[in-house]
Amino acid sequence: MNFRRSIGVLGFVAALVLLPLCRAAEEPAPDALKSKDLVKSGTTFVLSAEKELSDSMRELRKLKAKLDSQAKTRRELEAKLKIYKNGISGLEHQKRQLLDEYSKLTDITQKNNHVAQINAIDSRLQEANATRQDLESQLNTLGAEEKTQFINEVIDLGTKVDKAQEDYKGLADDPDVKDALEKMNQPGKPKMKLGPSAEFTANTLVLKKWRGDVASDTITIKHENDVPSVEVTLNGTVVREMVIDSGASMVCLTADLAAKLNMVPTEKDEDIHFKMADGKEVDAKHMVLKTVRVGQFTVADVDCAVLPASLVAAEPLLGGTFLNNFVFKIDPAAGKMHLAVIAGNSKVTTAGGEKKKTGSTSEK
Repeated sequence: MNFRRSIGVLGFVAALVLLPLCRAAEEPAPDALKSKDLVKSGTTFVLSAEKELSDSMRELRKLKAKLDSQAKTRRELEAKLKIYKNGISGLEHQKRQLLDEYSKLTDITQKNNHVAQINAIDSRLQEANATRQDLESQLNTLGAEEKTQFINEVIDLGTKVDKAQEDYKGLADDPDVKDALEKMNQPGKPKMKLGPSAEFTANTLVLKKWRGDVASDTITIKHENDVPSVEVTLNGTVVREMVIDSGASMVCLTADLAAKLNMVPTEKDEDIHFKMADGKEVDAKHMVLKTVRVGQFTVADVDCAVLPASLVAAEPLLGGTFLNNFVFKIDPAAGKMHLAVIAGNSKVTTAGGEKKKTGSTSEK
């Protein structure tokens, strides 16, 4: 019993001895450091903003993994779409040959056979075009929401990280911070230091790469009568103001503009129905622009609709076949359009961020 009582007394005495040490280890940051928005994390004093940045990076990693998975699906859809486009082109060629032959035939039986073949091709074309449109729709919507979220969060988080790094630089030269750390770092005590933490540094390196993957540009636009327009370079030669129309599925060229580009439609070009900005549907011809450039961004092989010459009052439209490559936002009050794209889009190239004659300025 005496032995047990002695052990209990010794334990109580040890607790009294260790208690001050525990309290010292758990004591909060000195007022001089708390006033600088610094909190203790192990043996490092870090900005309280680090926790928010850490949580944001955790969620951003999940979003990036989802985008990477969707990129694989996009490549598969693009491969299928290419096959269907080639098939459609082949069927249209066969149809033109049959029509040409038909016009020279005199035998009724042969004519009927050609008509039957042409009808069969039309049926196959209808199915193939329906599949093509479905694949294009899937591509246009695939990851659109996630892509927008990722780009916006990378840009926003990058701004916060830049501020935190600047704050750390200022704190490293702050005499009050230096004095507080010096007083804490007495012989026999754990050495305390100023952040950033190792986690913050690692996250910053990852974010730096992601920021490099996101190219952005701010382009000056005109906004008259609630209609935004921007200067566009077509095929690297012709510069023209075009109405920005996110509701239009394709870039739309007027007949005179197409003629300047030496893109005069023929019967070999596919007939399409195009919806104008006012909702009116018109017959147009499907053609492909070699390049479309806005600001520092150039998109290659852009599908477009060439309108008939009878629509003299029509305006060229910058539609989905260009805009769908980007996350974009129009700021009418500032007269600006913001474009951003994630690296890896094989159709988009950038000019390295230099200023263009369009009056664009690259966002950093």
